[in-house]
Amino acid sequence: EKLDAYDPGSGERLWTVRGLARECIPTPVFGHGLLYAVSGPNGNHIAIKPGGRGDVTESHVVWKYDRGTSFVPSAIVVGDRYYLADDKGIMGCWEVPSGKLLWRKRLTGRFTASPVSADGKLYFVNEAGSTLVLDATTNDYVELSRNDIGEEVLSSPAISHGCFFLRTSRNLFCIK
Repeated sequence: EKLDAYDPGSGERLWTVRGLARECIPTPVFGHGLLYAVSGPNGNHIAIKPGGRGDVTESHVVWKYDRGTSFVPSAIVVGDRYYLADDKGIMGCWEVPSGKLLWRKRLTGRFTASPVSADGKLYFVNEAGSTLVLDATTNDYVELSRNDIGEEVLSSPAISHGCFFLRTSRNLFCIK
């Protein structure tokens, strides 16, 4: 229902933004001076200018979008774009900080994992273990590849030292 910001030193509530769904699992992300929060199901994507005091819903919400919200996966900001694949496999890309929808696409499968990005690429892994790789340097949907690990994946991948780590229900893969 709301997002609260607290002072880490004192624990004092600084500001509140209303407009999120009651159950909000995705982690907010920050980019271009804005905090992006998504809540679902039936919630909103909200871009917030941090700051202010009290209820800043009317004064600090820069944009809001009410379709394609996720229950579990978090969004990601890469360059000038905000991306999200919802639980049902609907992916969207928005321009930041304007909130203009650039494209929406139905993907194969359901999504629990949050996306990751490296080297101008985006990686989205569905629950069936298929990784979709997109070009993150353009405003268009450009699919570079799809790779199937052949096992169920519910956790988000990680990238470190040139390796792509993917944990399935049975194994941990390191792909170089």
